[in-house]
Amino acid sequence: MKNILKEIKSDIISKGDEPNVDNLDQYISQDKLFCILFYSKLIPDISSVLSSLKIINSSNTLKLVICICEENEEDYKASLDQLNNISGIILKYESKNREEFINTYNIITLPSMIILNKFGVSIDMLNKERIQNLNENDIEGWKNKFIIPNIYKSRLPELGDKLKISNHQHELVFSDNLMKGYGKNGWICDLCKKHFDYNISNFFCALCGFDACDVCISKYRID
Repeated sequence: MKNILKEIKSDIISKGDEPNVDNLDQYISQDKLFCILFYSKLIPDISSVLSSLKIINSSNTLKLVICICEENEEDYKASLDQLNNISGIILKYESKNREEFINTYNIITLPSMIILNKFGVSIDMLNKERIQNLNENDIEGWKNKFIIPNIYKSRLPELGDKLKISNHQHELVFSDNLMKGYGKNGWICDLCKKHFDYNISNFFCALCGFDACDVCISKYRID
């Protein structure tokens, strides 16, 4: 499964204390969570978004990747100027990955934010309201769920991997959207009832259509 974070190695601008191209691989290998912010200078309430980015900058858990979604280089530079006091990895205007990022995560409104683990797997998606209200408790929650438990023992599950959980009778298989046959509306974890974006792979029961998210798998997995 492709780690989209590694695809940006030659396409970044480093700001503040963030890594440059030479040490990006080492940076990704750390136990961090990454957030990709899809940004434009025209988004409303910019000040509240920038305040949330400063909270991310002060965190030892989240690292910021910014995809500036402007249609011309002049607007791109204007957006970059707005981010003057923010540290992060920023995709260059001419990056071949800008459109891929937008299309991969089906971004249709700005701002949007995707939370990724170090393997490049999406674990949460934030809309404008959630970005504006981001706080340290949100970051601590992601840390407790996705870093401390070390759910997959430092190994990204591969499509076809199988496991059992204590509260479902059938074996589950790690599946993507094509394997499950789900559409753009995404899927709902049958244990915690949380909704997930369609491009987030998960453990799925081919016999009865049961879905389980990462957090629930960590709670109920039978080793």
